[in-house]
Amino acid sequence: MDVRLEWLEFGGCAHRREVAGYRPSVMLEHLIGVRQQVCAFPGCQRAARRCDLDHTIPYDQGGRTCECNLAPLCRRHHQAKQAPGWRLDQPEPGTMIWTTPSGRTYTTHPSVYPG
Repeated sequence: MDVRLEWLEFGGCAHRREVAGYRPSVMLEHLIGVRQQVCAFPGCQRAARRCDLDHTIPYDQGGRTCECNLAPLCRRHHQAKQAPGWRLDQPEPGTMIWTTPSGRTYTTHPSVYPG
């Protein structure tokens, strides 16, 4: 068995695992689920495996299919992101900044693993 270990992107992104099309590769989808084990909305605990894999910047608007632009969102929060007045930014891979229609911001971070 040939196993190759690679670090998840953090801080900036070198786009090493970017995919040319809309659908992420199996490996990229798996890595996003490892990085964020639950929905990226503040307080939501739906397991990532039961979420949509969302492009933070929509693919049809130039968003990359890359770990710096993908995050798990449950269907409810995926729809909230697309509702008028909501904004979602991902300034670095896995760090999500939600802005509500009233202008309040909430930040979520990648899952933390015991070290």
